[in-house]
Amino acid sequence: MSLYVLLKLPFEPFAVDQAIDARRYFPFPLDPDFPFAIRLMTYSPAPPPYPLNWHERLEIFVPLAGDGVFAMGNDKVSFGPGDVVVVDHLALHGIAEFRGSHRSGMTIYFMPSLVYGLGSPLCDSVLLTPFHRPRGSVSPIVKTDHRPAVALHKALLRLARCYLAPAGGPLGQARCKAYLLEVLYILASHFSWTGTASLEQPRTQEARRIRQLHEYLLAHFTEKVSLATAASVICMSRSSFVRYFKRVTGQTFVPYLSRLRLEKALQLLRETDLSIAEIAAAVGFSDQSYFDKTFRRHFDHSPREARRTMGLAAGDWPVPSSNSAN
Repeated sequence: MSLYVLLKLPFEPFAVDQAIDARRYFPFPLDPDFPFAIRLMTYSPAPPPYPLNWHERLEIFVPLAGDGVFAMGNDKVSFGPGDVVVVDHLALHGIAEFRGSHRSGMTIYFMPSLVYGLGSPLCDSVLLTPFHRPRGSVSPIVKTDHRPAVALHKALLRLARCYLAPAGGPLGQARCKAYLLEVLYILASHFSWTGTASLEQPRTQEARRIRQLHEYLLAHFTEKVSLATAASVICMSRSSFVRYFKRVTGQTFVPYLSRLRLEKALQLLRETDLSIAEIAAAVGFSDQSYFDKTFRRHFDHSPREARRTMGLAAGDWPVPSSNSAN
């Protein structure tokens, strides 16, 4: 059964202009007990670009009618009907071009915690690999002529039907989650196969050693982790480790570790009343001044400015700059 049967269902007009704030943050509340949503939307004939935005939830965009270009930060991805775009949600993103007499698409939103959170087995983190690719690496799209497209379309259709015609209750939600995990598994397998620089889904024996390091960092990122320590975890010399980590992941070690720590800092700023010094220490920064500088470099605001003026306590997040560590 084709995804295009979804075109027979009711669609809502795409209209986010009023919802996007001055920082281009696009809030869209999700059920905290089941943070997942699917939207079927039609797009007006008014010429794009539609408003670019960013948000903390993960996003998959599937055009159903029309073709165009999807922008994510400095990256632009051409799409056609049935392609599946894995969105860089923290970058300013949106449709830059949309052509065709009929323009419609399906957007899937969910929070990472639905898939992988505290207490989850480490293997679950692999399913989020496609959303954490180094910017500028392999194109974040599954085209209709790519090998997994047929299986991916079937899984997406099952997911959409489950959500849009829900059985209701926890059992229905569990069913939808099972289909979402199937979609994510297909995506993670595909982007590993195409050579995405990934720590969680390696293909070679050497890369499996890097995965071992990644699992170590997830458990110890709050501690002081030197290059020598990281290299020793996977039994490599410091110099060999530096070259190999860059080749496999597309980035150097220190920015990667900083990103892990800053993502946790954002969560703590949003969800706790801890002081900035306490948050810095909790995510592995022994020097609060350095933490403040690193935070500002990545997000264009200091932690204090973010908490005071960006409304983090109300659920907002600062806009990452285009020069975030890669």
